Amino acid sequence: MSKNANVKNRIIEVTTELIEQYNGNTKDITARMIAEKADIGLGLINYHFRSKEKLIMERVQQIIGQVVAGFHIEQKFQTDKERLTAWGQIAPERFLLTSAVLLHCSKALIL
Repeated sequence: MSKNANVKNRIIEVTTELIEQYNGNTKDITARMIAEKADIGLGLINYHFRSKEKLIMERVQQIIGQVVAGFHIEQKFQTDKERLTAWGQIAPERFLLTSAVLLHCSKALIL
């Protein structure tokens, strides 16, 4: 993996940690916080993502994609109970994180 890919992955990893730490309240997360925690220069966030907002939106889209992929939509269920059981098998922390992020992002979009 190239150095650029490693830096980009580290930025994404740190952003995920901060989103979790701040319960999806992305307005409290600054680009400077991300850069300091990732031990990188602030400009690398803009280099790889153009802005903190685009970085966070990319990560939120990835989280949503992971949740959807984990649900096995193509699988057919005989009962609602089977469907709910399958949904419950998704990692609870990922579901809670996604819920918190979606709730916060939807509020931000409405405002």
